[in-house]
Amino acid sequence: MSASEQQDKVRRLYERAFCAGDLTVVDDVVAAEYKSNLDFIGSGPEGLKAWIQLLRSGVSDLELTIVDFISEGDRSVAHWAATMKHTGEVLGAPATGNDVSINGISIYQWRNGKIADEFELFEEVKFMTSVGLLPSPATSS
Repeated sequence: MSASEQQDKVRRLYERAFCAGDLTVVDDVVAAEYKSNLDFIGSGPEGLKAWIQLLRSGVSDLELTIVDFISEGDRSVAHWAATMKHTGEVLGAPATGNDVSINGISIYQWRNGKIADEFELFEEVKFMTSVGLLPSPATSS
């Protein structure tokens, strides 16, 4: 699979599944053996679908874009940026109405044209502060 094909699949996953809520694309892009390093994402396509649904139930106006994409062989790295409005419960945090803007890096391993493994790092503290799970530095003493 070429780098451009990998990037196209990741873009479809971001735009159609995360942003538009079309979970059918997950089955086209994610392998049955999919696993993530993030504890709150279950395994396989169904685990990722559950996370997408949970996230989308707590935010609106979600935009997820690829800032940079690098690929070599069966591995690719996406630097992504996300913006959203916190309008419902997310990870136990009630709606704040806050705008949230974070960046992250996802490292994907591909098998048979689908994402089999994902290692993701993102601005967790910034996200948790934005949704009220952590106090903002300006208000903490």
